[in-house]
Amino acid sequence: MEGCMAVRIPTQWLLTLVLIGTGLVGLRTSHAAAAPAYADNVVIIMVDGLRPDALKQAKVPTLDGLIKRGASTMKAQTVEPSLTLPAFASMMSGLPVAQHGVDWNEYDPPRGFIKSPTLFEIASFNGSKWGAAFLNKEKLLHVIKQDRRLLLNVCSVNEPACTAKKIAEDVIASYKTSTEGKPALFVVQLADIDTAGHDQGWMSKPYLKAVEDVDRGIGSLTKGFKELGLFDRTTFIVTSDHGGHAKTHGTSMAEDMTIPWIAAGPGIKAGYEIKQPVSLIDTAATVMRAFGITDYYVEWKSRSIDEIFVDRAEARRPQEPRGLVDDVPDRVDCRAVELDFVMEVGTGREPRVPDFADDVSPLHGLAIPHSQLGQMRVQGLEAIAVRHHNHVAQTLLRPDCDDGAGRRRLDRRAHRRGNIQPAVHHVLSREWGHAAPES
Repeated sequence: MEGCMAVRIPTQWLLTLVLIGTGLVGLRTSHAAAAPAYADNVVIIMVDGLRPDALKQAKVPTLDGLIKRGASTMKAQTVEPSLTLPAFASMMSGLPVAQHGVDWNEYDPPRGFIKSPTLFEIASFNGSKWGAAFLNKEKLLHVIKQDRRLLLNVCSVNEPACTAKKIAEDVIASYKTSTEGKPALFVVQLADIDTAGHDQGWMSKPYLKAVEDVDRGIGSLTKGFKELGLFDRTTFIVTSDHGGHAKTHGTSMAEDMTIPWIAAGPGIKAGYEIKQPVSLIDTAATVMRAFGITDYYVEWKSRSIDEIFVDRAEARRPQEPRGLVDDVPDRVDCRAVELDFVMEVGTGREPRVPDFADDVSPLHGLAIPHSQLGQMRVQGLEAIAVRHHNHVAQTLLRPDCDDGAGRRRLDRRAHRRGNIQPAVHHVLSREWGHAAPES
């Protein structure tokens, strides 16, 4: 059986969540009578070890309801190896295992974190502020990185508090408290079925009972969203990391590789059977599409499953400006200041933004996660980014002294390094203000 960890929290109730400052800023819209074209909330439910054929043999009224309300396929494919940690990393990064590099399946802290930006960070770079992941297995922490905005609890399926029903209750509670009711991205991982498969065998009676228990837990989750008045504004995506055979998985057998993929929510066709091949990797881009976030750049292999949407023309959500959290003081001189950073989640260093009121030199070579850059805000500056493999050079220019020289220098440097495409990621106020920005 795959390893788990139980964390006891001396609070009134145990939150089984990883809370990341990522849910969506400025994404609320006025809800008229017309159905929304995109979701205010997306809940990804990864049901560990769920085989598609189990949905035919078990009683699953909640999942049946989501299938009727949305789009689905029972022929989606996971990644190789068909193991929880590599598959979870692929779902969150939109990359195959060979590219994200998480090819192990146990909690091994010295290996560090996934080196690619994840769905949480891509959403953060494109205007997100709130989000949460509810995890049953500590090894998934190789994909979800801790930071100062992270409330971290990982629970074991051997604890009563960690059943699918209890996790559903925690999701609802966290929406009402931790996210302050703001739109959010939730990732929920339920391990009950995988545990039954390893203990009693895939498709055994205990396994099918676990499938029914998880269905009831998901039902509690959808009921909670209805009671909060959020159901019609929320997209639910239910899938799995792998199937299984006998008492194991991890092979390229169809029983291990084939998984269900279900999506139901605003702007998604009802009762629709997906025709195109679907990979677990495609979940990330489809989540961004469900949010109505289409104007973004990321080097992933994930493809939005566009055929599931009623409007194939990509309904776009108004987005907040994107760019750099701390204010650049007005004493930054007129020369171009370069901020290099590595898009790595697990550098092992605490992200920090130095005080450069008197000295801008600490900016040179500063390594910070992609998510940190995505949450920064530069008052009165233009940010130009160039991309080289998984490194990004960020140049900040004061508009009142931008005569093009800085941009030309950037282009020449890009040309010398080769294979770099300059791109304007964010343009903020054109006016240089000396007054402190409003909080």
